[in-house]
Amino acid sequence: MSFAPVETGLEVDTIDAEELEANRRAVVVDPALDPDRPVRRFPLLGPPLPGLTARVVDDTGRVLGDREVGAIQLRGEAVTPGYLTVHGPVATQDADGWLDTGDQGYLTGGIVVVCGRLKDVIIMGGRNIYPTDIERAAAEVDGVRAGNVVAVRLEAGSGVGTTKRESFVVAVESRLAGDAEAEELIRKGVTAKVFSSVGVRPARVVVLAPASLPKTPSGKLRRAATRELLDA
Repeated sequence: MSFAPVETGLEVDTIDAEELEANRRAVVVDPALDPDRPVRRFPLLGPPLPGLTARVVDDTGRVLGDREVGAIQLRGEAVTPGYLTVHGPVATQDADGWLDTGDQGYLTGGIVVVCGRLKDVIIMGGRNIYPTDIERAAAEVDGVRAGNVVAVRLEAGSGVGTTKRESFVVAVESRLAGDAEAEELIRKGVTAKVFSSVGVRPARVVVLAPASLPKTPSGKLRRAATRELLDA
């Protein structure tokens, strides 16, 4: 949908993590001036390609301004009008021709920034927590295989006098899987590392043997399939 100008190299937007999670705003931070402030870094993906228009909307469909985080939508001749499924064709555009990409992000000066997939965002205490932040923290724990961590959203049931709130499960691969003592140390280490990084604790940490996590043919981790694996 977008492409950065040639020969510019990778450019990263460093923003305030608390503003992103609590207020859905991408506020620029200079870590050199405020080294203790939690930050998140996202690549600047360039402007929309010729013939495409991008916008960001909130949950009500209101178009958001610069650096306000919401759902990224696309419109243009290259945008597919629908998908062909086993149940027949399914339209992808609304009445005005906009397609919801399923990505959450923002625009800054016409540049597209993607924060993550909307369906993967974990909402706890009014905060929008991105699984990549959880996964990055968990991967730093000794015994966890780098690049083989998945955080998946978990919906807790609601009872009388309570409200439904989400939590999450962290699944990690380790060559120490099967060793009860080692697994317990990994679970404690992941819980502590995630809490120190994002301020929330996982409901569970699951330690799996290598090659257990579902991946695409290109090697990309599949969160939805991991959720099904953990529910099985």
